[in-house]
Amino acid sequence: MEKASIIDVLLKSLVEPDVAICRLWAEEVESRIDGFESGEIKSIPLDEFFERN
Repeated sequence: MEKASIIDVLLKSLVEPDVAICRLWAEEVESRIDGFESGEIKSIPLDEFFERN
């Protein structure tokens, strides 16, 4: 039964989002949007991005 419990915990960790990580990503997204809208962060066309990388 212990193996089943471990598997259950592992599966739940893959399915259920980590609230703290989701919060951090949301803050990062907001920061990037604010930077873009203020002109602090510049964008480039997608084809130019692929040429660089």
